[in-house]
Amino acid sequence: MNTARMLVLLLGLSLVGACAAEEEGFEQEPGGAEAEEPDNGDDVVQEEEEPVEEEPEEEVEEESRFGIKRFEVASYAHPCTGLEVRSCRLVRKEGNEDFSFLYDPIDGARLEIGYKYELDVNVIEVVDPLEDASSVRYELVEMLSEVRDEEPFTVTVRSPSYVEFRDGEPFVVAVRTPECVTEAVCEEFEAAIEALQSSGTRFELVLRHPEVYPGALILEEVRPFEP
Repeated sequence: MNTARMLVLLLGLSLVGACAAEEEGFEQEPGGAEAEEPDNGDDVVQEEEEPVEEEPEEEVEEESRFGIKRFEVASYAHPCTGLEVRSCRLVRKEGNEDFSFLYDPIDGARLEIGYKYELDVNVIEVVDPLEDASSVRYELVEMLSEVRDEEPFTVTVRSPSYVEFRDGEPFVVAVRTPECVTEAVCEEFEAAIEALQSSGTRFELVLRHPEVYPGALILEEVRPFEP
């Protein structure tokens, strides 16, 4: 009886040893899947991607207001205010939608009233300008066109300082004393000046150029100012 028990014990120990020997060759992953040991000779090394160096964004320089620019000059002058009320030509500079006053002359350009011009102009910065003097000056590079203007144009009379009287006749800066197309238009003109001086009511003059200069501008209409 003792011999039989001894045989069973020895058989059990041999089975446990066999299982231990098999476990030395592999490991069991949770869930029962075999985990293969990496083959050091065949390891695949993943190369790290080098970071792409982003090129710095180029700063967009603000377009300089100096240098050669295209100017469109209107055919007429308009009252303007600097140190004093005076007459200024209107100009539309390259890159702008609207006309603005040209306070300084364009050296080399002879601009006649009644003609509109297209010019190439060199806009030059004045370093350390005198007090109350302009910080730019203009030089004509090329006159591209000179065209007689026969279309009506509008002048806005904004201030009583735009008007003075000479020999009893109203004299508007840049307009002078116009020639009315009818007597009724002249009466409207005088009434508008009285309203401007008494209450500051602004008005507009619709004018056109005479056929021959020198000559008075022709006043076709007087109408209220509409901002």
